Amino acid sequence: MEYTHRQAHLKLNGKIRFSIQGTVRIITDMQGKLQEVVGTESKETLVILTSDKLVKRKISIRPNERIKI
Repeated sequence: MEYTHRQAHLKLNGKIRFSIQGTVRIITDMQGKLQEVVGTESKETLVILTSDKLVKRKISIRPNERIKI
């Protein structure tokens, strides 16, 4: 993981796999593919996921909610 202003980037073999804006726990497989996200904030929050192919996905997630990707 690499953190920049308001974003976190998941890197695998030096290459960014995806970026996250917002606060969630991420769960990946062994190859770094995003499997699900889990809400960690105390209230509902908006999270923006951007894949390495620049596909953006906006997710509204509640505390402790699990969303399969």
